Amino acid sequence: MAEEFVRIDLHIHTPASTTCYKGKMDDEEYLRILRKAKEKKLKILAITDHNSITGYKKLIDLKNKLAEEKGTLSKITDSTEAKTRLDKIERKISLFEGLLILPGVEFEVSNGIHLLVVFNETVQIDQIEKFLRDGGYDEKTFGREEPTVRSKWDIFDLYEESKKYDCIVIDAHTDTNKGIWCTIPEGQARANCFRDPQLCAVGFKSEKQKENIVRILNTSKEYKRSTPPAFVRFSDAHKHSDVGSLVTWVKLKEINFVSLKTAFANPVELVSTEIPSLEKILNSLIKEETTLGVPDLSDESIKRYKKLICALSNSIGGHILFGVTPDMSRVGLHVSEKDTEQVKEIIKQIFEPFTTIEGKPFKIGGLKCNVYPLQNDRIILSVHIPCGDQLATIEGDGCVYTLRQKDATVLSGPEVQTMIEERTTKTIETRISKWMSEAEKNCLLVKNLFASMPIIRKFEHKSVPMPRPEVVKSIKLSVREIKRLRSINDNGKSKGNVFFLREECSPRLKYAYLRYSVPIFSIKSPAKKTEYRETIYIVPGGGVFYSKRNYLFGGEVEEPILKLFAKKNSLYGLKFMAGYLKSSFLLWYVLNKLENTNLYRPTIYEKIRIPKLNVDNEEDIENIRETEKQVEEILKLEQKYLVASQSMRRHTLCKFTEEHNSKVDPLAYAIDQAIYRIVGLSSEEIKIVENRLRLSDIYLPKAEKIEQWNREEA
Repeated sequence: MAEEFVRIDLHIHTPASTTCYKGKMDDEEYLRILRKAKEKKLKILAITDHNSITGYKKLIDLKNKLAEEKGTLSKITDSTEAKTRLDKIERKISLFEGLLILPGVEFEVSNGIHLLVVFNETVQIDQIEKFLRDGGYDEKTFGREEPTVRSKWDIFDLYEESKKYDCIVIDAHTDTNKGIWCTIPEGQARANCFRDPQLCAVGFKSEKQKENIVRILNTSKEYKRSTPPAFVRFSDAHKHSDVGSLVTWVKLKEINFVSLKTAFANPVELVSTEIPSLEKILNSLIKEETTLGVPDLSDESIKRYKKLICALSNSIGGHILFGVTPDMSRVGLHVSEKDTEQVKEIIKQIFEPFTTIEGKPFKIGGLKCNVYPLQNDRIILSVHIPCGDQLATIEGDGCVYTLRQKDATVLSGPEVQTMIEERTTKTIETRISKWMSEAEKNCLLVKNLFASMPIIRKFEHKSVPMPRPEVVKSIKLSVREIKRLRSINDNGKSKGNVFFLREECSPRLKYAYLRYSVPIFSIKSPAKKTEYRETIYIVPGGGVFYSKRNYLFGGEVEEPILKLFAKKNSLYGLKFMAGYLKSSFLLWYVLNKLENTNLYRPTIYEKIRIPKLNVDNEEDIENIRETEKQVEEILKLEQKYLVASQSMRRHTLCKFTEEHNSKVDPLAYAIDQAIYRIVGLSSEEIKIVENRLRLSDIYLPKAEKIEQWNREEA
């Protein structure tokens, strides 16, 4: 056969993944990536930066500039220096040769799942940029692993939108907190994610978890697919030396996107995460429940073969092996190498006499014969039969077959009717699963809103408006200072003299979601010094920060920021105010009142109310002190985090950040509980509040974690 297995790595980042790339941030790094790909004998790689196509665009621009410079220098024949430069350029251009470089993105949908969308190289870059913008990302968020804005799309939206493009969709890390398996709770929603035919492949870390997923996909009716997904492993390279550290092997007729897409449609035979061999693949194929054997090419076997084709096409698809008995013993077809093409021609002819149940001509697409050589001039021929869109019959036969107990079975009239109804239902269900999900969510939101109204009335009766903030404009920074500040980690430093804000900041993020500490940096000559004065900063997007100092503000956002300062003889300390403004209750309140949590907006801020406290109520005072204590603990943890994280590499930092968040989460939830007690919420009312936040994709720790903390406190 012309096909052969090749190594591919479809998950590679470049310096365009601005917030998490660990390699050098220069043009040469792009060429180092290609050099490493060649060293690892890759044939196909995909550039998949976070929510960005900029890295792929840069790579193509480099290639074009090198080709242009080569053309110019080739005309100079009398310069040694030009010849030396030309040799160097040709070596760089050679890095692109023999590699299929595909454009892709690692797209984060609204609930945090990361999906690789790998496009055919014929898809224009401006079309991919449109895809990103339609999904809610733009130049400000291109390349950010944890964007400060949430995508407009959930996973089903992405599936639907990606149908407009020639692309492959892959669950990048299914068994991590960025993947379908670990992010979406067990149930119909998760099943719908896996069952959608737009999902071509699933990336995994744990072999044990992969086997568990495969078992469920094969046995659960809710997860059943017409074509199984490919299971893949890629490097997720964040520096050039990581490229090809994990690869997947695919069997391709040609090194192009069409062959790659075809391979993903038949993963059992054509995709492997281990070094492939024909023996291993054949062994795996024979074990499949939907693999059926036909021992020879006799008239009786051909007759059975036709029935099996219809049975597989009418059920869930599978493979037919010529040269294998029905009990899956290998006997082989006796054929010399020169007769192989003749045997293939016979197999092709067998596909012709089929019709649909309505009598229309029907040709099963994607015919592919694979040859597995045995000893003594014997072979096994494999034919992959995909699940058909329509019910197929043998012309002149009049029967409808399905697969039962590894054989073709004739369906009765009522069974045919049932099968048609099931297929129709499945088609409708697939089309409207997204609508149903949205409708269900909207119904729950309406129900929650009605349940929330008494709580809102009770709260507003015992609350007062928030104090008016001061509006503060940013100081002017030099171009050099802004350029330097852009290159530093977003979280800022443990010490500094200016508050620098790169972009809008939402009130609560999933990771380090209760960051109270101000992102401060050092500049040489601020217009005036900072002063020791407790300050709350409210920034565009609704982010809230607390500081013991009043820092100068400089940023790339065009709007000013809001500042709150402590008032004398007030029960409300600023630490309490910060805790309240970031609490689940307050976010729930503004969400219910105004369908938005951007506290910075005047229309939102003016509606914020704060509980009316009784100076003689010891319980209120105790809850205020509890809130302030937890805020202080979080600030201490964040100071330690900022000091320790400055010199860490990415993988170490990711683990360290997860540990930090696991410490912050219970403290943050303790603040929520203190606010619930101040407002006087019952356990049922707390459920109403927290359900609303979860329905709106606002981060809360998982319910089981909250229950665990409540038990520990009790």
